[in-house]
Amino acid sequence: MLSRIMRMPGQPTRPLLILDLDETLIRATMTHLSHAPDFVVFDYASYCRPFLSSFIAERSTIFDLAIWSAGTPEYVNKITERLFPVQIKPVFVWCRDRCDPFVYRNTEQLFYQKDLEKATTLGYPLSRIVIVEDNPINVQNHSGNALYISSYQGDPSDRELELLGSFLDQLSKHPDFRTQEKRYWRSTSL
Repeated sequence: MLSRIMRMPGQPTRPLLILDLDETLIRATMTHLSHAPDFVVFDYASYCRPFLSSFIAERSTIFDLAIWSAGTPEYVNKITERLFPVQIKPVFVWCRDRCDPFVYRNTEQLFYQKDLEKATTLGYPLSRIVIVEDNPINVQNHSGNALYISSYQGDPSDRELELLGSFLDQLSKHPDFRTQEKRYWRSTSL
């Protein structure tokens, strides 16, 4: 099972890039879209966001990568195994059990928040952690570390990851990610 820590050789020297799965890196649905899925897991037709393979490969040269999803361990582990090539191992793969349940008072809807303080226990300072997430409520207590991406619905012409990669490469050069403006990442250079 991948939900354990994959590697931790002393204090990390590289920044940590945490990636959400559903609607961030992939679209998983019981209903097939107009084009063939990239793979099927537990009856979910799964569509990878365009540029995902190159995004993972290129970011892994600068960042330590991790997955943090509100999905179940079985689901998240299966998806992660499909997304990461053998030579690139995420530092950790965390699931719903590492999230903090949160009921949004206006709608009574249940969300799973990701407390980035948990990643600091692995030696990463908050100043060098960035999380890519499609739903701001999931990281509302760490908005300075969050980079919000549009929700991926399976559009094969989507370019978010291609654009995001360049921004992340620039961001990695700064000593404190929290001090950098990230709201306009699609049109901003650091």
